[in-house]
Order: sequence, then structure tokens, then C-alpha cells
Amino acid sequence: MAEIISDLNNKRAWYVYNGLGFSIETLSNFTLIDGIPGCLDGSQLCSIYAAYGGTNPLVISDNLKKYISNGLSKFIAQPDLPINSKIFVTMKNLT
Repeated sequence: MAEIISDLNNKRAWYVYNGLGFSIETLSNFTLIDGIPGCLDGSQLCSIYAAYGGTNPLVISDNLKKYISNGLSKFIAQPDLPINSKIFVTMKNLT
């Protein structure tokens, strides 16, 4: 299984997608969480591991956008290859 960690020393943190906006590029659609996300796979975006910017991420990189797009199409955490890659995007199912 891939590694999911939070590491402020590398100036990255986990941000949960709040679902309030339609754009994955709008920084206010993501909110800092304490610790690591409790989700991994599913059809909806759950969280991203992004450049630390306080309450909202500093930026959503092109790589991160690609991982989000792949997650939405594959329904699994990203990147999924190579096996055991560090996870940057998690997904979830709505219940």
C-alpha cells in the first residue's frame, strides 16, 4: 500500500476538499486538516497533499491537477504507479 503522511517540514500538508466549489483550482475549496485523511479510494475527491499555505493550500500544482484528474477517472488514490508511490490525492465514496 502506498504511503500517506503529513510533513510540514517539507512544507506540504493534507487539505480536505470541502465540495463547496466546482473548480479544483480554487484554493478556498480545500481546507487544512490535522493529521492524515481517513479516506483512500472512491468516486469523489477527498483530499490533497499540497504546498502548505495555512488554512488553504499555497498552490495546486500542475502535477497535483493531473493526479486529481486521474483519481476522478480511476476512482483510486493517486499516483497509483509505480506501486508504493507517495500518495498526493485521496478519493472517497459518498454515503
